[in-house]
Amino acid sequence: MKKIIWNDKTFDFGDRILNLQNQHVADLLNMIHQSPSLLSDRDFITSALEELFEYSQECLGHEEDILTEISCQYTQEHKQRNWEFLTNLSTLSAMAENGSLVFPTKFEEFVEDWWENHVIREDLKCRTCISTGKRGKCSFPQKNN
Repeated sequence: MKKIIWNDKTFDFGDRILNLQNQHVADLLNMIHQSPSLLSDRDFITSALEELFEYSQECLGHEEDILTEISCQYTQEHKQRNWEFLTNLSTLSAMAENGSLVFPTKFEEFVEDWWENHVIREDLKCRTCISTGKRGKCSFPQKNN
């Protein structure tokens, strides 16, 4: 994955809080790609995992609240995918704690997948509904299995 150049227009999710939180995920990915050795640094790993757990509480909870408030027909799908994010993050946390040799690769794949499939592919489809605060025509993608 190439470096993510944050652009407020391109990555406007329709909500300032979502924008800031998702920009933080982009920054994390850029750090990993710029310095892959960070994934061998125990302090960095701990900090990155803590930040993603915080992201799951703040950003994903906020996103779910917005979608519920506007009666988005895809709220349940978002909640399910957010739950999967948290479950996978917990698994990664355990891998890191146990010193798993595959952790660096799995962590990078996880964050990249989240960025590409949830943040870009799913969240940006809902930006009109989120920015107007009205249920609209989100073109929420079906999950690939």
